[in-house]
Formats: sequence, structure tokens, C-alpha cells
Amino acid sequence: MPEIIEIDINILRQITTFLLEKRIVFHPVISPNGVPDFSLYQGRKYNLILYRNILTKLIKFVTDGELKDPHFRQIISSLMFWVNINNIGIVSSFALMEYSYSKQSRQEANIENKIFLEIFDYYHPNIWMNVAIEKEKNIPKLNSKNNCDEDFFIEADHFKMHYLEMLKLAQLYFTKELSPIKKLDTFAKWVIDNLLICRYTTFYATYLLFGKSKIFNNPNETDFDSINLKCINQAWDLTYLSEWSTLHYYEDNADTIYLFATADKELKQIFIKSHNESFDTYFDIYGEEITKQIFEKLNPIYKERKMPKLDMNVIDKSIMQEKKLLKVKLINYGL
Repeated sequence: MPEIIEIDINILRQITTFLLEKRIVFHPVISPNGVPDFSLYQGRKYNLILYRNILTKLIKFVTDGELKDPHFRQIISSLMFWVNINNIGIVSSFALMEYSYSKQSRQEANIENKIFLEIFDYYHPNIWMNVAIEKEKNIPKLNSKNNCDEDFFIEADHFKMHYLEMLKLAQLYFTKELSPIKKLDTFAKWVIDNLLICRYTTFYATYLLFGKSKIFNNPNETDFDSINLKCINQAWDLTYLSEWSTLHYYEDNADTIYLFATADKELKQIFIKSHNESFDTYFDIYGEEITKQIFEKLNPIYKERKMPKLDMNVIDKSIMQEKKLLKVKLINYGL
């Protein structure tokens, strides 16, 4: 039988309130604004997909036994206590795929996975609770003895598509002669001709091209390597959301509901705002006149259509082509 854990209701309320205030856990219905309400989904199983910045801090905490960043220390401990108490599983696979890609190797992610698989059994919820309420700062170190061997260095179709989108968006962003609305119009038509439509990319494209995202704002980082790395990182952010959305699409008839956890401020905004696609939302961000222009461009383009079949070999070739175009664009940008 599972262990019965007695928890002071005031402590449980304190930790839950902290997570609600920090807005860490998301779902379009259960937690559209980062404040979970499970009342409409009672009796279901839950898994929580961890964003890379959450998993990285978690792995560091358990391997070192300490986490010097007090903000993240409280986030990690509170989140781990919360999932334990609520019998919620945690999913690391997306974050490990990103890590494998960044390392261009399977080895480091496999090591992290071995550690990750032992965390739930190794730590009693009280350990996380004591850190969450700042009674303790350190935890026992986890020395993994797991012998599992998994490969997370795989070709991720969603990532490839988002990377291709980011390469095109970067080109448009650094095109001085086009207005933001013309850039958005060009991008939207390009997506229709080449890729699947993604609500998260649509929102982010608008956010970026109208100057709300700061991703390319550093004037000292307009070389190709810097911009390409930013495109890769943003593509992974969009990949978390679109991969998760494929699970959400089928959840009405599924046994398990998938939640998403991130501490990334901009990614939170992409999630929250893209699931609240109202004129008021856009008015708040862009103002009335620009919002009208945005919807005038997007409404005729983003209409229901038959899902196209994509050839990933073609996507690979397009990535190489768009990288070359971006290099030229950035060389000419500073002239």
C-alpha cells in the first residue's frame, strides 16, 4: 500500500499558494493562466511535462545536494512536493531531447535520465516540504545506480518545423525595408505554402515582428552564429508547446491529462495569450489600430484547410536553404 503522509494543511496551503503566485503549471482548461483548477477533471491521471529550465535545476539540486539560487530552490522543492502529494507523474523526455540536441550526443541526456528515474523513490515528500518552507536548504545527494540506457538524441519533426519557421522569422525581422504588418503577412503566406499552422508560432510571430519579444534586440549579437542559436532555442520553446498540444488534442478519450511546467517568462506569455485569442488580448498588447491590421492579414489566411502531408527530407533541405539566406541577410544588415 502507498505510504499515508500526514501534512499540516497550513503548510500545504502555503506551498500551493506559492506555486499559484509564481504561475508554473499550465493547461488550456485546467490552468490557462497558471492557476490550476482540477474541478472539471476529477478522477483523471495527470502527468506534468517539465521544461528544460525546470529539469536542469532539479538534476543539479539532487546531484549536488544544494541549489544556490534561492528562487529556483523554492520553485523546484515546491513543485516536487506538490506533484508527490497530488500523485502527479513528471515527464522529462522533451527536455532530454532538447539537451541531446544541444550536446549533439546521447550520452549526457542518458546520464540525466538515469538520475531522474530515481528521484521519486529516493526522496520522501517531507524533504521537499522542508526546503519549500525554507526550513532546510540542502537535500541528500542522489548517486544514481540505475543501469537503464535510453537514447533521446532523435530527429524531432516538430523541432525541425519550428526551427525552419524561426529562420524565416529572423530573416524578416532583420529586413529593414518592410513594415511589421508586411512582415507578418509575408510570413503567414509562407507558412501556408510550406508548413502546418501552429497557434503558438502564429502568436509568437506577431509578438516578435511587432517588437514585443526581445530575442534579437542585442545590437552586439547580430552575427549568424548568435542569431542561429537564438532561433534554435526559440524553436525548442515552441516545440514543447506543439508537442504537448498533440497530447492535449486527444485527452477527451485518454486516460492521462498532460500539464506543462515552465518558469520561462516569455514562454508563459506565449501559452497564456495564445489560448486567449480575443481582440481584447491583442488590444492590450498592440493597441486597437495595429490589432485591426493583424486580424485583417491573418483572418483570410488562417482558415480551415486539409492538413498537408509534409516530407521531412524537404524540410531538411529548406532549413539548409533558409540558413544560407539568413547568413546573407545578416551580413548585409550591418552595411
